[in-house]
Amino acid sequence: MPGLLSLLVYYKGLTTTKASVATLAELSFPMVGVIINWIVFQQAVTMTQALGFVLIWGALFVISRKSQAVEAG
Repeated sequence: MPGLLSLLVYYKGLTTTKASVATLAELSFPMVGVIINWIVFQQAVTMTQALGFVLIWGALFVISRKSQAVEAG
């Protein structure tokens, strides 16, 4: 169920966003499912999920910084 909710929100957002933003959203898709599981269904977040969450957010940060540098330069 959380994956379905995440996917519906993602596809709705695709209709109004730029491709670069949509790519970052696609990369964050697994994290949204984990967050919905945790908040809505009170399921515990495992250490592996937490580590993956941190790694994905770190990668998104690096990608977004590089994207901003290319657009500015």
